[in-house]
Amino acid sequence: MLQFYLSIVKTEEDKERITNIYNNYYPLMMHVAMDVLHHRENAEDVVQSTMLYLISRLDTLDLTDEVKTRSLCCIAVKNRAINLYRSIQNKGEVDFEEAETDETEFFSVEDAAVEKMMLDKMRQAFEILPQQSRDVCILKYTYGMNDTEIAYFVGVSPKAVGMRIVRAKNKIRKIMLGGMDE
Repeated sequence: MLQFYLSIVKTEEDKERITNIYNNYYPLMMHVAMDVLHHRENAEDVVQSTMLYLISRLDTLDLTDEVKTRSLCCIAVKNRAINLYRSIQNKGEVDFEEAETDETEFFSVEDAAVEKMMLDKMRQAFEILPQQSRDVCILKYTYGMNDTEIAYFVGVSPKAVGMRIVRAKNKIRKIMLGGMDE
């Protein structure tokens, strides 16, 4: 499939960028799509559609920041997967043209400013958490590991991992709502 994507782009720089996205994020995008759709063929179609979307926007995307690139790939594939899932649920059939969206149509300058403020506040709240809680949250939400995988990785039971995550989320929620100033 990578060869197909490479045949679409013209410059060597773009080919390198697509190869980087494919090698680093294709499995993650498949995982995200499978979480939503639970059907391998539909997930593959959604990921391919997302790759084509990224290729079409390649000149406008800043892919130098790994975290932003990862987030962009996950958000784009998740939105497409959700749209396809809704389409299947509503019609009982797959309509890929309708399932695709342009993520930029949902954001405004005000939304971006509010999102930045919320992310800054959440980052500050996250830094207050004990290191053990931060570690399990990073493994869960950044690396997509399940509780059992995290438990094996950090050497505690899956139940303990679940409790750390619940406590961390509750503490962050409390901080975000202004109930705790530390």
